[in-house]
Amino acid sequence: MSNQEYPREFTFLAFIVGSLLSVLLTASNTYLGLKAGMTISASIPAAVASMLVLKGILKRGTIFENNIVQTLVSTGESLAAGVIFTIPALIIMGIWDHFDYWSITLISILGGIMGALLMVPLRKTLIIDRADLAYPEGIATAEVLIVGDRGVKTGVLLIWGIVIGMGYKLLTSFFVIFKGSVMGGIKIWKTAFIFGFEASAALTGIGFIIGPRISTLVFVGAVTGWTIVLPLYIIFTGYVIPDNFIAAITSELTLKVRFVGMGTMLVAGIWTIYSIRDSIKDALAFATQGLFKKGRLIDKDEDRTKINLPFSTLYGGVVVVLIGMFFMFSYQTNSIGIGLISAILILIAAFFFVAVSSYIVGLVGSSSNPVSGMILTSLIFTSLVLLAFKQTGTKGMLAAILIGGTIGIAAAVAGDMSQDLKSGQIIGATPYKQQLAQIIGCIIPAFVVVPILNLLHNAYTLGSDALAAPQAGLMKMVVEGILGNGTLDLKLIGVGALVGVIIIMLKLPAMPVAVGIYLPFTTSACIFIGGLLNALVKFLITKRYGKDMVKDGINNGILLSSGLIAGEALIGILLAGVIVSGINPLQIFNSTLLTIISFIALMLIFVYLSGKTLKEKK
Repeated sequence: MSNQEYPREFTFLAFIVGSLLSVLLTASNTYLGLKAGMTISASIPAAVASMLVLKGILKRGTIFENNIVQTLVSTGESLAAGVIFTIPALIIMGIWDHFDYWSITLISILGGIMGALLMVPLRKTLIIDRADLAYPEGIATAEVLIVGDRGVKTGVLLIWGIVIGMGYKLLTSFFVIFKGSVMGGIKIWKTAFIFGFEASAALTGIGFIIGPRISTLVFVGAVTGWTIVLPLYIIFTGYVIPDNFIAAITSELTLKVRFVGMGTMLVAGIWTIYSIRDSIKDALAFATQGLFKKGRLIDKDEDRTKINLPFSTLYGGVVVVLIGMFFMFSYQTNSIGIGLISAILILIAAFFFVAVSSYIVGLVGSSSNPVSGMILTSLIFTSLVLLAFKQTGTKGMLAAILIGGTIGIAAAVAGDMSQDLKSGQIIGATPYKQQLAQIIGCIIPAFVVVPILNLLHNAYTLGSDALAAPQAGLMKMVVEGILGNGTLDLKLIGVGALVGVIIIMLKLPAMPVAVGIYLPFTTSACIFIGGLLNALVKFLITKRYGKDMVKDGINNGILLSSGLIAGEALIGILLAGVIVSGINPLQIFNSTLLTIISFIALMLIFVYLSGKTLKEKK
C-alpha cells in the first residue's frame, strides 16, 4: 500500500472496541496505582486484545484499526496515572471528603487534551529525527501489531514471550512460588548498603530493547542514590539502623532517596530542555509555519504518514483549554487571581514536562516514566509561586494539588502519545488520525475515573494500609510542607540538584541517570540486567554465527521482549481485577533461592530462543 492511499484506520468499530477496552483497563490501573503506587502501560495489552476481538472474533480489522484501538486504550491508563498520583491527596489531607465528579472530570479532560496538543509539534523532532531514542514500548507494540497482522506462524517468538511473561508473573504475584524481588544488604560501620533486583520479565524486556548503554546509565543512577547518597545520609543524620534494616530502610528512607532523585531530575529536566533546545526551536518553527495556512487537512497525493493535525486547530485548542482552566480554577478556589496564576503555571510547566516526558519514554519506556517525579517537581515550583503570592492554607494547597494533577495528566498523556506515535511510524499509520484518537481517548475514561475513586475510597479508605496511595501521600507532604504547617527537607532536594550538576559536568546523559536515582533500586537493576542480556546475545551470536546474524538475533530478542512485556502486562491488569474481587494471592513457597534460579532460567531461555532460528537463516 502506498503512502497516498488511505486504509481503514479510525473506524466506528475501532472507536467502540477502543472505548470499551479503555474503560476496563482504566478501572484496573486506577486500583493498581492506588494499591501499589504504579500503573502498567496498556498499549501492548490493548493491541493484543484488539486483535483478538477484531481479527479473532469478528474476522476483520486492519493493522491500522488495531493501532487506533491501542491508542485509545493506552490514553485512559496514562490519564488515570496523572489523576491517582495527585488528586487523592485532597482526601488524605482532609480538604475534600469525597471526589468532586465534575471538577476532576474536567481537570482530566483539559489536562489530557493539553498534553496531547503540546506533543504534536514535538513528533518530528523527538520521534522522526531522533534515532537515538528507542521508545521501547512503542517498538514492542508495533512488533505485536505487525506479527498479529501476519498471522500466528510468524509470531512464534512473540507467543513464546507472552506465555513466559504471563507464567512468570503468575508465579511471582499470585501463585507465589518466586519472590517479586530479591533484596540484600550489609552493615558497615555506622551505615548500611542495600541492593537487589526485581524479578520481572517485562522490565528485563524493556532493558533489552533500550540496550546496554542507556540501561547502564539508569543503573549508575541507582548506585548513586542507594549506595552512595543513602549511606551518607544515614551517617550524617545519625539514623539508628534496626536489626531488620533492609525492610526498615526501604520503607522509611525510600522517600529520602526520592527527594534526592527529584532534585536530580529537576536539574536533568532543565538540562534536557536546554540540550534539545534546537529540536524544540525546530518544533516551534514547524508548528508556527502552518498556523495560518489555509486549505484542507489532506491534499491530493500527499504522503499521509507525514500529516499532523492542523496547527491552527492545535493552538485554538490550547487557548480553549486555558480558558477552561481559568474558569475552573477560579471557581474551585473562589479567586480570579488564583485562576489566572493557575492557567499560566499550567501552560509553562505543561510545555516543559510534556517535552521531558516524551524524551524520557524514548529512553526507558512508559512503564518506567517517572511521572510522579515530574509532578513533585511541578508541585514544588507551583507551591513556591503560590507562596510568593501569599496564597497559603487550604485555598493554596487545593490549587497546588489541582495544578499538579493537571500537569501530571498532561505529562503522562504526552509520554504515552509518544510511544503510540512511534508505533504508528513503524507500521506506516496516519499521524493525525492517531493524534485525534489520543484527544478523544482523553474524554471517555475521564468520565469513569471519579466513580471508581469514590467506590475504592468508600470500600478501603484512601491512605490506609489497604489502599495506601503512596504518591498522593508524598504530594501531601510536599504541599503541606510549603503551604501548610508541615516540613519539607529542601536539603535533600539540593543534594539531588548537586548530583545532577556533577553528572552533567562528567558529560553523562543526565536524564537516564536521574531516572535511575528516582526509581527503586530493584527496578533499575532489572532494567540493567535486560541491557546486559542484549550485549550477551550480541556476543554469543557473533561468536557462533558471525556478525551478519547479529541484527536478526537482536530482532528476535526484541520480538521476544515484546512478548514478555505483553504477557506480564496482561496478567498484571487481570490480577488487579481479581484482587478487587476479593481473591487474595496464594503464598506457596516465596523462596529467594527459587527466585534467583528461576530468573537465571528465564535469561537462559531468552538467549536460547533469540538464537533458535538463526541457524536456519544462515
